[in-house]
Amino acid sequence: MGMHRMPKFFLSGDDSGFETNNEITITGPDANHIRGALRHKKGDALEVSRRGLDFLCEITGVTEAGVTLKIISRAEDNREPLVRVTMFIAALKGASMDYAVQKCVELGAHEIVPVLSERCVVRPADKNNKAGRYQRIAESAAKQSLRGIVPRVTDHMKLTEALAYSAGLEINIFAHEKEKTNGIEKTANGKTTAGIFIGPEGGFTDAETREMEGRGLLPVSLGRRVMRAETAAAAALIIFLYESGEY
Repeated sequence: MGMHRMPKFFLSGDDSGFETNNEITITGPDANHIRGALRHKKGDALEVSRRGLDFLCEITGVTEAGVTLKIISRAEDNREPLVRVTMFIAALKGASMDYAVQKCVELGAHEIVPVLSERCVVRPADKNNKAGRYQRIAESAAKQSLRGIVPRVTDHMKLTEALAYSAGLEINIFAHEKEKTNGIEKTANGKTTAGIFIGPEGGFTDAETREMEGRGLLPVSLGRRVMRAETAAAAALIIFLYESGEY
């Protein structure tokens, strides 16, 4: 949004240099980024997140071995939505999937599952190394939007696998261009976990629609206009979170 913001970094739960004597040590690519692109030095401030906690820190040392920080204060993160939404997005080609992952993370998705449905152009043989790429996009978007967590991007799943994966969520819905009555506002209220399924260009097939409805998924309309799949993913998520009181 053009405003100056304090850089934010995430530490994994197994970071061995975390919080020793009120200090944090950052190594690896993040340390290189702090030293190089950001050109930070001793005395500069950084924000570090780990497991839903935010730490305001001051840099105490910058060396080739890593960047050391002194913890100034800590607080529970207050930017995470109370409702955890898993986005099941039919695998899109190239920049379209990159966009969908990036925007869903910025908007507040808890997890993203790329789904291989019948009309997907991306096939199983094309998805090598995609999970790592999407996870890096998710981490970058989480840093940019100051999320409290880095949402996980799973490996690709077939639709049947994705439906089984979603079974533990309180509600599951899917965007369907033929639905005329039910909007997302009728499904969102009071839920703490949810799954939103977004089809590929051309939508889900009739057989897939029957399978999803047979599993208890509710079809919802995203309005009268036809959207690209990546736009539909972002629109569905923000509507759901808005109707849940998150915006």
